[in-house]
Amino acid sequence: MRNVRCARLAMLSAAALFLAACASAPPPTEKVQAAELAVNRAQTAEVPLEGQVDLTRAREKLDAAQRAMSNHDNEEAARLADQARADAELALAKSETAKAKQSAEQMRKSIETLQQEIRHSAGGR
Repeated sequence: MRNVRCARLAMLSAAALFLAACASAPPPTEKVQAAELAVNRAQTAEVPLEGQVDLTRAREKLDAAQRAMSNHDNEEAARLADQARADAELALAKSETAKAKQSAEQMRKSIETLQQEIRHSAGGR
């Protein structure tokens, strides 16, 4: 009788572990939404040529994440959504870097022009 109880307990424990292992992760809705937001922000920015590859990769991974989520492959969807967000943020960072470089170049030219005007007016006295 004691062996039967132990066997039943062992079977119940094994069944509980099996069911827990089969339970999938919850849908990564927030991660997919965050990836969508990041991709949309990158799309509205003027992404330079070197960032276009990252933006394209972000769109592709976002699409794959949405497909995985609709197929209830939530772990894969979460992984792809994280990657899509990272790629979109990289594209956006490249856009911001390009804008900062352009502003710095304009500032350098303005300083150069001012220096020339100062030299010209100092020499003209």
